[in-house]
Amino acid sequence: MRQARIHMTEGIPITWTADGSFAINVGRKAVPEISAWPGWRRMPSGVYVGSPYVTTVMFMDIRLPGLNLHWTQEAAEQRDRMLKSAKLAKHELEHDPDALQHLEHTARAPRKHQAQATQAMLHHGWRTLLADDMGLGKTATALWSAFDSRARRLFIVCPVGVKFNWQREIHSTLGDDWVVSVIAGTAKQRATKLAELPAMAEQNRHTAVIINYDLLRYLNDQQRRVLEAFAAEQATLCDECHYLKNEKAQRSKLVKELSARSRAMILMSGTPIRDTSDDLYAQIELLRPGTWRSRTDFEQRYIVKRTIELPGRHPGTVRKQEIIVGTKNNDQLNAIVNTLQIRRLKGEVTDLPPKIYTKPDLDLDENTRKLYNAMKDFARVEMAAIIEEEGEDLSVFHPRARSSIEASMRCEQIAQGFLGGIPDFLIEKIGPLLKHAEKIPGRPRELVFPNSSKLRWLIETIESLLKQKCPVLVGSRFNAPMFWLEDHLKLKGINVRFMHGGLTDKQKDEAVTDFQESRIDVLLCQVSIAEGWNATRCQDVILYGRDWSPAINAQFEDRAHRMGQLGTVNVQIPVVRKSVEELVDRKLSAKDADAQQSLRNTSLAELMESL
Repeated sequence: MRQARIHMTEGIPITWTADGSFAINVGRKAVPEISAWPGWRRMPSGVYVGSPYVTTVMFMDIRLPGLNLHWTQEAAEQRDRMLKSAKLAKHELEHDPDALQHLEHTARAPRKHQAQATQAMLHHGWRTLLADDMGLGKTATALWSAFDSRARRLFIVCPVGVKFNWQREIHSTLGDDWVVSVIAGTAKQRATKLAELPAMAEQNRHTAVIINYDLLRYLNDQQRRVLEAFAAEQATLCDECHYLKNEKAQRSKLVKELSARSRAMILMSGTPIRDTSDDLYAQIELLRPGTWRSRTDFEQRYIVKRTIELPGRHPGTVRKQEIIVGTKNNDQLNAIVNTLQIRRLKGEVTDLPPKIYTKPDLDLDENTRKLYNAMKDFARVEMAAIIEEEGEDLSVFHPRARSSIEASMRCEQIAQGFLGGIPDFLIEKIGPLLKHAEKIPGRPRELVFPNSSKLRWLIETIESLLKQKCPVLVGSRFNAPMFWLEDHLKLKGINVRFMHGGLTDKQKDEAVTDFQESRIDVLLCQVSIAEGWNATRCQDVILYGRDWSPAINAQFEDRAHRMGQLGTVNVQIPVVRKSVEELVDRKLSAKDADAQQSLRNTSLAELMESL
């Protein structure tokens, strides 16, 4: 039953509390309208407490029927300061930056859009989600902002493959007087570097420590205390912050713990949303705790869920599970996030030429078509059984569709010229069709089809580009064909390297450096690890096999399409006709904002039809 509103004539003050919140004391009775404001929660005493960041911007003019609220002078002054800061930050991003004389002491000067962001982050209190488009120099921008905050120590957390790139960026942006410790190597070597950190910070004016997300879980209590003390009252920078989208993950908890006393905190990602808006909650809460009452509060406001039933542990039982199917109230969410986010696209701030896309249409060769059809028939049997039981509208992301997705994924693999993870019972059925396959050295249960149309197209295209003295960047969702291709090209005398998740951070850095410095001409890359590095030497990019996340594909393409690129970037995306690749292409061809949702809403029946 809806609770009645409070009716009173005297004004109830909105006060500014010592812990940095606003409060409204309406007594023991509840006011549902106040509970509906983002970030507000009702305490047992009856006092409503709200985070200042959202409420002042979204609900400055608070009017409720029968409830006369007014701001106390202290609360109004704090509210106005926050509103002014938000307004000034927006102003800085829209106008020419003032002379940043203090940045003249850094090793190089920022570009206009970087100086604008640095000024805007000052008004954000150096707690910002820097979500500029990939290729706009977020690393250097964050470093200049940290310098602007007067931090003399930098605590940097990043993916493993870009640690040494950060070290180079610190020196090229801030200068060689910065002493940088990269936490890498064996457990003993890492422990030694962490033990030396306090003395290093004491002896040098400017120091930085760089550690990757995965190493955080190996820290002992003493090492965590060392890093927390190092970051206290200084600057914490988190690169590719979508790694922190799950607040329950150990890495997220440790970053929150280690940065708890940091004066400046900058999160960076060109794609802070990898799946749905749900990814934003943990990132915003890390910057501004209390923006929402809880994750449940956030999800109720902005996420659309559906409850599904799955087979239980015991025969005849079911268990219920909620899955995300969409978003809502996006305008309100964007208004809140934009109070601390800086987001610019390349076309808004640079003169980079646009990427040019071509999509060569390929047909399956005769041998591969026979294998594809056999796998397609098997997948359709799997799908038909599930559709009959669950209905045609079942999403491909539904847990019940897992076996069908694995079967259709093998169709996608065959279209790309290889096959992996084949169950024994399936090998018996398709064995005669594998006579044209080759084994991939060191990759058991994975076979490649050298004469498949897509793989032959890739080899011919690479050779043609190299004859024109054009280095090539090739991305693939699957690793198996790239392992085979690396060996194949080396036998032809081509300087090539395959960068994948199994390499060490040093090996990944060396691969990128060798490519940029012309020691290798072809860089093969696992698409999902294409983060935080530059391949601006290259103007020819081939997406051999795309990920189903448009954000991951965009990350890969923009390794070449970024500041420092002097020419047009040509992106080739070969698509095999009459295969599941046509469905993937159709879904990913939607606008980036819609593509992920389009994929999420793909039904099993639609996937079955596309095979």
